[in-house]
Amino acid sequence: MQSRSIEPYLNCSFSCSCGRTHRSLFAHYLFEPGAIAKLPALLGQLGYARPYLISDTHTHEIAGKQTEEVLQKAGIRYASHVLRSPENGDLAADEHALGSIAMANDREADLIISIGTGTINDLGRYFSYITGRPFMLVATAPSMDGLVSGVAPLIFHNMKITFPAQEPLALICDPEIMTNAPLKMLAAGAADILGKYNCLLDWKLSHYVNDEYYCDTIADIMRTAVESIRESVELSNRFIAYISISGILTTAKPYRCLRRPSCFPALPWTFRKIPVRLPVRSIISRIIGRCSSFSTVFRRYCTARRWESARY
Repeated sequence: MQSRSIEPYLNCSFSCSCGRTHRSLFAHYLFEPGAIAKLPALLGQLGYARPYLISDTHTHEIAGKQTEEVLQKAGIRYASHVLRSPENGDLAADEHALGSIAMANDREADLIISIGTGTINDLGRYFSYITGRPFMLVATAPSMDGLVSGVAPLIFHNMKITFPAQEPLALICDPEIMTNAPLKMLAAGAADILGKYNCLLDWKLSHYVNDEYYCDTIADIMRTAVESIRESVELSNRFIAYISISGILTTAKPYRCLRRPSCFPALPWTFRKIPVRLPVRSIISRIIGRCSSFSTVFRRYCTARRWESARY
């Protein structure tokens, strides 16, 4: 299995044999212990002076306070908005959360920084997109594979819709923070990796049946990464880097293609192994959900049979 270097894929574009030009705006990747401490230097390098920080109750405790302390010590002015997480359940990436971010918006801010991986990431990159400001991400958990994606799935009028969003200029990951994430989030990230087998098959079938665009180059990169991770017996930092980088190469259009996870290739890495046991049931349910064709058919079948208690 050949390893791949990240450098050729940062802030790059290349013409592919599929006839399209793949490009990435993602330019800076910090993956090391204490990575957050390097944020002021990165801001100075890129010429940003006043970030707007977005987090929630949980991610603010995990990495938000640390980010604020680092900026304060560096003398960098910032605005910070902490979304209140509900006591029961999870924060939703919906119009209410987005409105809260907009009402607390610092109009003088020249950069949006999300501190969080899933919901906060989606809200921050979409808010960055609609306000025309660049975006950075401080990741807190390896719970999904679209950290540097150019789209954001948001809930609008009780329906989840995928919107175009801003790709991050930089991704900051502290492996000590990432590996201490809750077990269910690690399981979700692992399932996103294993679910790529379903996604690749789903994409190929749609190419044959619906004449959907298909790229062998992108599929091969993804397949190489998935097989590299699968061969590892233990969960490792290579796995964390894999889902952090998933999305580094994207086709600009159509967004219908971008919504399929198999269109976001990732790169395998070699780091110190960290053994973690993952709940099998959570992984299997997540994998099934990642195959769009299967999940759609299954959902319609349950609806037709009126199985209101069905879950997948």
